[in-house]
Amino acid sequence: MADRRSTPRPGGGTQGADALRARCAALVDLVFTEDTLFLDALPDRLQANLVPALGLLAQALDEEPAGLARAARLVEECGVPREECPPELKVMLERLLR
Repeated sequence: MADRRSTPRPGGGTQGADALRARCAALVDLVFTEDTLFLDALPDRLQANLVPALGLLAQALDEEPAGLARAARLVEECGVPREECPPELKVMLERLLR
């Protein structure tokens, strides 16, 4: 009988989870820095849409990969107007779940 063990998919498993965690942590660090300059410079509408979802993402950084992925999807779907995002934030949001 043939060996039917599954082959890990590229970007899956621990490496995929570690990469997602790193992207999420970088996004949280960008917006929630200690000096708050980046956050304060964001338009009010952008802050209102992004901050609650990003707060959940920050809490999920220590969770299992599935919980972190759910929080990342919330950030991705929170209605952040991408056209109002600074370039660095826009790129990070676009790459969050890629």
